[in-house]
Amino acid sequence: MKPALILFASMTLFCWCAPIGYGQDVMSSSLDPIPAGWTGKVFALSNNYPASLPVGAKPWTLFDFRTQPLQYINAVKSYVLAGNTSKDWVLQNNTTRKWYHAPSMIWGENGREFINGLTRERNSQPRELHPLQLTRWQNWAVGFYNNKGGYTLGKVYADPNNPSATQAVFPDGTVAAKLLFTNASVAEVPYLANSFTWQGNIHTTLSGTTRSPATLRLLQMDIAVKDSRAGTTTDWVMITFAYNDSAPGATPWDRLVPVGLQWGNDPASINSGAPLTETWINPLFTTLFTVGDWKMHTGYKNRLNGPVDNPSSSCLSCHGTAQMPAIAGGMTPNTSNNASLNKYFRNINPPAVFEDLAGITETTLDYSLQLKVGIPLAIAHAPHLMAITSHNTDSSQSSDIQSLRKIKVFLTTKDFEEADSTTKSPHGIVADPAPSEDKSYSKWLWVLGGIIGLLLYFFIRRK
Repeated sequence: MKPALILFASMTLFCWCAPIGYGQDVMSSSLDPIPAGWTGKVFALSNNYPASLPVGAKPWTLFDFRTQPLQYINAVKSYVLAGNTSKDWVLQNNTTRKWYHAPSMIWGENGREFINGLTRERNSQPRELHPLQLTRWQNWAVGFYNNKGGYTLGKVYADPNNPSATQAVFPDGTVAAKLLFTNASVAEVPYLANSFTWQGNIHTTLSGTTRSPATLRLLQMDIAVKDSRAGTTTDWVMITFAYNDSAPGATPWDRLVPVGLQWGNDPASINSGAPLTETWINPLFTTLFTVGDWKMHTGYKNRLNGPVDNPSSSCLSCHGTAQMPAIAGGMTPNTSNNASLNKYFRNINPPAVFEDLAGITETTLDYSLQLKVGIPLAIAHAPHLMAITSHNTDSSQSSDIQSLRKIKVFLTTKDFEEADSTTKSPHGIVADPAPSEDKSYSKWLWVLGGIIGLLLYFFIRRK
């Protein structure tokens, strides 16, 4: 009996420890190794999330985004920039208002780099940014939330190793912003001259995995506002800016040209071809980003999207796919298929979800792609949650946990598995959870556990 108990204990120990072997802290700032002798900036995650729902001014509410789009945009832009530009976007140092990063964006080849916390976005294809552009260029970005958004992040990640998707409901007044940078040269993209620059520990080649510090130029800024006045469509107003050196203004931040704003996907125009009524595109953007017969793309049929984004999509249609578990397909429609267009460009108002998956309880992530990426990554690398997903089949578990258990099925979907970011997320952070690597690690620990168990068994038998 004693040898059998030892064998059982050994196997049990290693079966449960196998997933723990590769666990990392969800709240880590970056997994990038910092080069020896590095004396420059080092990114620190802003994660001291508010414990109670904050209050604060919402200056954009003085303007109607439908009839006063530029005034609304400028009010939101000023709100985001205040206290951040003077502190080089070190959120913890902002004395005007608090801002917070979403955690769990650290894993995979595209995870947070160590200097400014950037994650990799889709590449820019030749001629997407300018007619002189002959090269595919990398794009990297970092996003953050105001105090109301930070409050929700704190609820979702109250237990960092067991994130709760059901808490992903952002309050009215939430603001999320993102800075997007490119390594494109001024020679190929002339309007990037005199842009704001940052260092980023980026890939040394387009499809490589080795990283090295390099200079990046600000290309785009995105802002999303949870505004109850958009409640008849999506509850969100999304704004995009593109940098242009020819725009008026003394600073690079002044020269961020509004591309436009969007509060709905204009589903009525998909079949009818009617003019868009839930999107506004800035005429100045069209003027500044037209060179001869070349014109900067926006989104599908002139819906809102920025230079980094996929022209087949739109800001809201892409973010509307944020749900838990993640959708099994991609984040952009098949533009030659009318059913696909109607699916992707419908207005989704949470708690409604983009797609119901058979046999799985779906939970909206309220248009947050950072949660769409971060929650599965936290699950894939969390010690005890891996144990739950691997071993616990108790039907009495909460529907939330049962859904989390099934997320593993979707960790290798198109959004995460492609090695090249060209066709990845059209409008959001991209990350690769590398599930195959983790499974391999776990497998060998199981084998090791079995070997040790057998050795212990025969050792006791000989005694």
